[in-house]
Amino acid sequence: MSEEKTFQYINFSGVESGYFYNDTIEDRPPPQRNLKTWKNAGPSTGDRFVDLSWVIAGGKKIEDLGLGCFRDYEAIKAALIRHLRALFYAKVDLKNNSILDFIPYDVICDFYNIKNIATQEVIDTFSRPKNYRFLCEASRLLEDISQQRILLDIKRINREVPQSKQHKFKNSRVRYNLFGTKTGRLSMTRGSFPILTLPREFRKFVIPENDFFVEMDYNGAEARTLLALSGRPAPAGDIHEWNKALSSEKHLTRKEVKQKFFAWLYNPSAINIDFEREYDKSVYEQFWDGSTITSPLGRTMDSDDSHALNYLIQSTTSDLVLSRAIEISKLLRGKKTRVAFVIHDSLVLDFSKEDLGLLQEIKKKMKSTIFGDYTINVSIGKNLETSDREVKSL
Repeated sequence: MSEEKTFQYINFSGVESGYFYNDTIEDRPPPQRNLKTWKNAGPSTGDRFVDLSWVIAGGKKIEDLGLGCFRDYEAIKAALIRHLRALFYAKVDLKNNSILDFIPYDVICDFYNIKNIATQEVIDTFSRPKNYRFLCEASRLLEDISQQRILLDIKRINREVPQSKQHKFKNSRVRYNLFGTKTGRLSMTRGSFPILTLPREFRKFVIPENDFFVEMDYNGAEARTLLALSGRPAPAGDIHEWNKALSSEKHLTRKEVKQKFFAWLYNPSAINIDFEREYDKSVYEQFWDGSTITSPLGRTMDSDDSHALNYLIQSTTSDLVLSRAIEISKLLRGKKTRVAFVIHDSLVLDFSKEDLGLLQEIKKKMKSTIFGDYTINVSIGKNLETSDREVKSL
């Protein structure tokens, strides 16, 4: 077995990147198979699994963990920040100059050495969460997405979007926060392109780098998860039409039944005899110990009785989507097609025509969950607006 290696990604605001190990900066990752770092923050290390102290620490910053190296870390980080601020105020053009020409090499080495020490201290003293490997793989996927620039139809934005709203398109990268919510549903970091909150009428301005977008989302994801957790079969078709057939209020539309279903599902005191013939809201008791919910995918959350079902369903569904995104991204290694976005219960691929032979396998991976197959909706289009697309339930 090869020796373990602790390293750090070099990434100065996306301008310069590399790897720090053996007290020097390299343009290639360490050759070892067993790698450790603080956080995915740069180019991929290929198919090698990397231990991430940031994941073990639950997404917290080094300065918030009470580590033994904390005081040294604060002092060394402050020294580096002073140099970076000086470059900023001096308006140094870092796009055409190396940052290493302006900051003493030993200052940079000191900073990344102390990060190596912090990385090792967390690995040695903190317990790994039950879903640790999954979170590490999710972190790698989300970092890969953040490395990709979003392509926008600028001419159309200038023509159709009021100047007062064009700030929504200021940032050109999506930066997710893996630890932004208790349930694991993704949120965004400050400065991210607002892909999770982008108004639907603005989605048409996001265009693919390849030939078209393919979006896959679960049909009635949270309803299917509740049925799965209860050990009950789900319908193969549209679950909201199925719920409509369950309802004794035959005058209700599909949309009205859908609203009624979720109002019942997430209100612990709500009663609906029609839905309760098929759905069991008490299923959370199998995963709740009175203070903590642990999902089938290993995510643990503090919870009281009134939030336990909500946390269980939302976290399980969110992790199912992320797990499918991870597997599909592995399938696409070396291909032009790539995972572009994860948007709530859907996965968006920037698709190249030359990879069309993979589409059936991709859909199969999206459908396949730990609970069996989920029905998916697949839409294809030249931009991100679903109204312009062909949509099919599969």
